[in-house]
Amino acid sequence: MKLNKNFITHNNGDEQIIVSVDQNFNGFIRNNRATAEIVELLKSETDKESIVNILFSEYDAPKEIIENDVERILKQLKSIGAIDD
Repeated sequence: MKLNKNFITHNNGDEQIIVSVDQNFNGFIRNNRATAEIVELLKSETDKESIVNILFSEYDAPKEIIENDVERILKQLKSIGAIDD
């Protein structure tokens, strides 16, 4: 999976903003640091397992919690068309 080319990101301090450049999604999304990391990883072809493993190596959290958070974020991004499978 990969971030859809019609979505662009802008980093502003500890916050990332995602904006759609097509007409299918109007608005923008504000991401915290952890979500921004997931979005950055999605700029290259990747999969859920790779994202979870990278975040698990960086954060002091149980893997199960990271997996649940990644799944939730991916589901939200898919629901607005921000991810190409």
